[in-house]
Amino acid sequence: MSVWSCYYGFRNSLYKNFIQEISRTSKTDAFLVPDPNRVDYWRKRLKSIGNGPYIGISWKSADMSPIRLPNYASILELSSVLQISHLNFVNLQYTEFAGDLALVQDELGVTVHNFDDLDHLNNIDDVAALCSALDMVVSTKTTVPLISAAVGTSTKLANWKQSSWNTILNNPVGPSIDIFERNTWEPWDNVFNLIKEDIFKLNQN
Repeated sequence: MSVWSCYYGFRNSLYKNFIQEISRTSKTDAFLVPDPNRVDYWRKRLKSIGNGPYIGISWKSADMSPIRLPNYASILELSSVLQISHLNFVNLQYTEFAGDLALVQDELGVTVHNFDDLDHLNNIDDVAALCSALDMVVSTKTTVPLISAAVGTSTKLANWKQSSWNTILNNPVGPSIDIFERNTWEPWDNVFNLIKEDIFKLNQN
């Protein structure tokens, strides 16, 4: 069983025991606490790539089968977000991301920083610590926003409204999660433009 599968099982078993409380509360408290020493470590690493704000991004699953595909956006569909100036973007994608990061660099002239020494797939403890050190996370329906919302980081979820995963058990829960939805017949453009407006607010603070 993979580390990510263990995380899903742990999270869903927690939800089953606290489903009534979750249902009553629109903004729950952070419930995942990363190692504070690792959070400090990642804050220092982030400073090494430049000034913040630091925005983590994730856009696809390891399983991009046709039935799952509408949940995800191509990385270029995040272009309205990625082209915001004075931000540092950080890769939180855990599989097959090198080509996409090169594409963004070539097409948009935007660097999405990746920490090569972080095992995004197998080291969830450090992924959680890095998420905690970030100012915001922007993602489609991957495991990443479940972690970032759980540690209390401002999380913007680009969500497919008609997805069978669009349930209280599968949507992120945390103190600062905003869900932006698109219908099946709509492109992702409006969702990411709305997220861009929220990031502008962060960038002005």
